[in-house]
Amino acid sequence: MSVDPFEILRPGVWVVVEVDPERKLHLQVEKIVLAPPTVWCHSRPTQDEPAGELEACPMTMFLGQLQVPVVPASSSWTTREEGHMLTASFRVLPGTIRVQRRGFVRLRNPQVEVRVRRRATHDAPAGVFERVKADNLGGGGVAILLAGPGFQLGEAVDLEVKVGAITVPAKGLVCRTEQVGGDVLVGVQFTDIQEGHRDRIVSYIFREQARMRSVR
Repeated sequence: MSVDPFEILRPGVWVVVEVDPERKLHLQVEKIVLAPPTVWCHSRPTQDEPAGELEACPMTMFLGQLQVPVVPASSSWTTREEGHMLTASFRVLPGTIRVQRRGFVRLRNPQVEVRVRRRATHDAPAGVFERVKADNLGGGGVAILLAGPGFQLGEAVDLEVKVGAITVPAKGLVCRTEQVGGDVLVGVQFTDIQEGHRDRIVSYIFREQARMRSVR
């Protein structure tokens, strides 16, 4: 069954574009047109010396669990009120796929503290961190339970996951929402997390699994 990325893509959503295996860009969607299917994006402000413009060759845009083939149509470094940033447009090619495989083991009902908030956008400031219940946790993301409507597919969020005495910060993208009884289950995929912090989460999961097996 074909997958339509434009069911999730919309202004304000953060995406990751893999230029090559060594270079990934975190970009926020500004504008979308459907004919031809094109997405305009910009990067976070940076003080770094900018890299060159993007070559017009096939790349992969990651949007939650979707891998979207794209090719840059235009790109340039511009100075805005927020700072120096990359602006680029991408033509969306046929062939979007949904990644079904999970690369990390998940732990159900983890005993960790999770706080989440909406990430700041060009049009709105960041939300306020709120404590939520974790339904499951893995090295690739976390599923949380909300008492009512909260986040939408494709929405960018900031996370804090307290593992033992350490609080792990991460950025994520809402890739799933589902009604579960009176709650809403929201799946969040990590899009920006330090590998050392990810390793801490994975180690915690393996320790908990070993502990549960030992008490059976």
